[in-house]
Formats: sequence, C-alpha cells, structure tokens
Amino acid sequence: MKRSQKRICEIKIRFLDDELEELNRKVRKTGMSREAYCREVLNGSEVKEGPSADVPLLLREVRQNNVLLDQLVQARGELEGVRLAQLLDQIQEVEQMIVEAYSLRH
Repeated sequence: MKRSQKRICEIKIRFLDDELEELNRKVRKTGMSREAYCREVLNGSEVKEGPSADVPLLLREVRQNNVLLDQLVQARGELEGVRLAQLLDQIQEVEQMIVEAYSLRH
C-alpha cells in the first residue's frame, strides 16, 4: 500500500464469544493490532509470536558483549586475536538467530 492511500473500506464480521477470545489471544501473542494481524493472515504471511520482555534485554546484552569482544580482538596479539575473532563470529551468529527467531514476519 502506498503511504498516501488510506484504508476506507470496512467489513463487519460476527464472532462467537470463544472465537473472538481465540482471535484476541493470538493477536496478543504477536504484539500487533488485530487489524494488522488479520491483514497478515489474509495475505498468507506467517505470523509469529512477538518476543517476550526478556528477549530484547537478551539481545541488548549479546550486542554489548559483541562490542566488548570486538574491542578485545583489536587490542590482543595475533594468536589470541584469532581465537577472540572466532568467539566474536559465534556471538554474531547467536544474535542473528535471536533476531530471526523473534521477527514477526519472514
């Protein structure tokens, strides 16, 4: 959708209480609005649960450790630097896995 376009078309859907409760439960897990969730599902996107409050903290910690390790790699000798560089690569892989696991869309 272009930025200048506004959504003006509307539909009304009736749900049973338990159906609406189930929809709202699924929406809460994603952190999205109900409307955005429905659009994503209708477009065939895989909608994943949003990260828990702990995941952003974990990601921040991994990134901070990444920076510190990078500084150590720069400050150490060649042999130690190689091992530290390997650890740095592993931390970056973990960071990428966290981001991919908790991204809302593919």
